[in-house]
Amino acid sequence: MKHTINIFCNNDYVGFIEIDLDSNNAKLNYDDNWKEIGFELSPHLKFNKEIDSNSIKKFISNLLPEGKGLEFVSEILQISKANKFALIEAIGNETAGAITFTSNKEIVTSFREISNEELTQRIINRDSINITLWDKKTRLSLAGVQDKLPLVVLDDNNYGIGEGRIASTHILKFEKINNSYLVLNEYFCMKLAKLCGLDVAEVEIKKFATQNVLFVKRFDRELLINEDGSFEVLKKHIIDACQLLNLDVAVKYEKVYTDARGEANFKNLFEYSKLSTNKILTKLNLLKWTLFNLCINNFDAHAKNISFFVNKRSLELSPLYDLVNIAMYPDIHNEFVMAFGDEFDSNKIGTFDMVGFCVHTNIQPRLIKNELSSIIANIKKNIETIKNETLSLCDENEINFLESLEKNILLTCKKHENMIQTLVDDYKIYKKEYE
Repeated sequence: MKHTINIFCNNDYVGFIEIDLDSNNAKLNYDDNWKEIGFELSPHLKFNKEIDSNSIKKFISNLLPEGKGLEFVSEILQISKANKFALIEAIGNETAGAITFTSNKEIVTSFREISNEELTQRIINRDSINITLWDKKTRLSLAGVQDKLPLVVLDDNNYGIGEGRIASTHILKFEKINNSYLVLNEYFCMKLAKLCGLDVAEVEIKKFATQNVLFVKRFDRELLINEDGSFEVLKKHIIDACQLLNLDVAVKYEKVYTDARGEANFKNLFEYSKLSTNKILTKLNLLKWTLFNLCINNFDAHAKNISFFVNKRSLELSPLYDLVNIAMYPDIHNEFVMAFGDEFDSNKIGTFDMVGFCVHTNIQPRLIKNELSSIIANIKKNIETIKNETLSLCDENEINFLESLEKNILLTCKKHENMIQTLVDDYKIYKKEYE
């Protein structure tokens, strides 16, 4: 027995996935017209090549929520967490990127307006009523473990939940009980990255009652207002690095086991950047992302926290997102999820480990030294400005957190500034000894 799931990109029919219910194997069948006008959904889902069933499963798994979010969706829909195809069929109207998965033969469009008052009440009560459940239907269709809500934002007090041609324009992210000031942390780091010259998603903090909510403008969406006042949302296709590397979501971290490392590493990430139309620029921007994360102690910069635009002509790095200083939460961990050389521990990364990073990524140490020095200089130049601009959003406790965050980043920058002084010479020594 077989089951079919239709795939659309905006309003265009892409093809269908055919699942064998006995074996759970899947086939991706591209529509002939889509082959003419469209693009391959990932480098591993080719037009004119037999596609491995596991590659399809991996692609799908990376579109689904994780952790408690996945458990909630599974419970509400009464679909096993292991049944990835059934889950994507049920919630696939609003995945990351431009692709819609549905049992229907056409795109179903809906829009439900939400008042500022209703949204406020739901945010206040989200511990008792899951924030993603609206009108008895789950709206959690985004990957990741943090609570988030896809929302249509038309103006400051005009919100809604939509699907089809009226997809979400923003992602709302909320505080975690265990991670105090997480919203403030991400806002600060994202704004700092922008002033340091990195291309980042637009973020804004809005307060609902006493609660901070981070509004992240989706770079995979474009709001289109028609002459008659109606509107629709154009979707842009993106894939994350797990999809780029053909990895299952379960191996988004480089440490697969305590004594084994996986494929989600800098070496592979930089290697696959060669698929980009502008190889040099993509590699440079990836390097800036890596070094900025090093400076702000973003230990959680895994393979799902970096994405790429995909279209008929190119594969290009998307704006950056999920930039957070994890060192502010010492109870979590102090290890990067991708190793610099062979070192994960942030407290142990030194010049020798950066030499290893140079070797693995095939990047000259002088470039790394120059880019890291530039990022550190820009952080020092702009961090006070960002802090002062953010103070107006803060109460006394939040101000204290901001000052601690600033101090942590500056101390980290000083440490790495000292570390790279001998990088070029140490690289030359390595080349002499081992090559």
